[in-house]
Amino acid sequence: MSDKKTTIRIGTRASKLALIQAEEVKKILLNYLGWENKQVIIVEISTLGDRITDRPFRELQGKGVFCREIEREILAGSIDMGVHSLKDMPFEQPDGLGMTGYLKRENPLDVLITNHGETIASLSSGLTLGTSSIRRQKQILEANPGLNVVEIRGNIDTRINKWKTGEIDVIILAAAGLNRMGIWQVPRFDIPMETCLPAPAQGVICVETRTDDLWLNTILDAITHPTTKIMVETERNFLHTLEGSCELPVGALAKIKGPEISLVGEFYSERKGKIIRGKRTGLISDHISLGKELAETLLAMELA
Repeated sequence: MSDKKTTIRIGTRASKLALIQAEEVKKILLNYLGWENKQVIIVEISTLGDRITDRPFRELQGKGVFCREIEREILAGSIDMGVHSLKDMPFEQPDGLGMTGYLKRENPLDVLITNHGETIASLSSGLTLGTSSIRRQKQILEANPGLNVVEIRGNIDTRINKWKTGEIDVIILAAAGLNRMGIWQVPRFDIPMETCLPAPAQGVICVETRTDDLWLNTILDAITHPTTKIMVETERNFLHTLEGSCELPVGALAKIKGPEISLVGEFYSERKGKIIRGKRTGLISDHISLGKELAETLLAMELA
């Protein structure tokens, strides 16, 4: 698997945003390798999460609903890599696969789309707010318990259309997806992390390959954005220590300044009936343990 290739096949979901993300990876690869456009091929793959849109994620076996079929194709050798939104990915990959590329992070924050106010707190009681994320649901109701929060599935265009037609008064989406799709014409307001701490690794495109594909993995290592990699490894280790899944309400965001990295993390505690949040700062060289230590601190706070 380590032989030099003359073509690279990228597997991706078929949604508009997923294809934009795959094209971004393709563009970087073509530029780095100096190849012609036809040498990098995008292969659309239907995933369980795309096929079933009328049920909550927790009924679809949580994380992995947008990647399992792609992973099977990588292992089968029909594609060379999979391009994913990292926040959708389980911490562990199947045997023989690994995360080998990380693109520079987009805006990691969540965005409020509505004509009724610029902040969660300013929204009037009784307004209907749609989101598929339990994390966002818990954060929103803590900030404004008078809202009517409902489950909403579908791609970005589908959700925005439900807002445009008045089916939903307010929707919350990731800024990264809206930015990549160039959606600026709606009334959108970044939600500060103090209100909605993003999902771990939100805003990051990752590349998954076979661990024995040494030639390709060397290239992906070269095009990886190193700061982004450090941040998301910190956040995902926080999530992993909490034994988080797609449906656990967990938020985490790391920031780097000089030789130090800081991590703000939180989770919703059913036991306490509230969000438990904390912050930890340490050296970048200790970033893996930082996420683990903050998670352990918060778990101890829950039991106190």
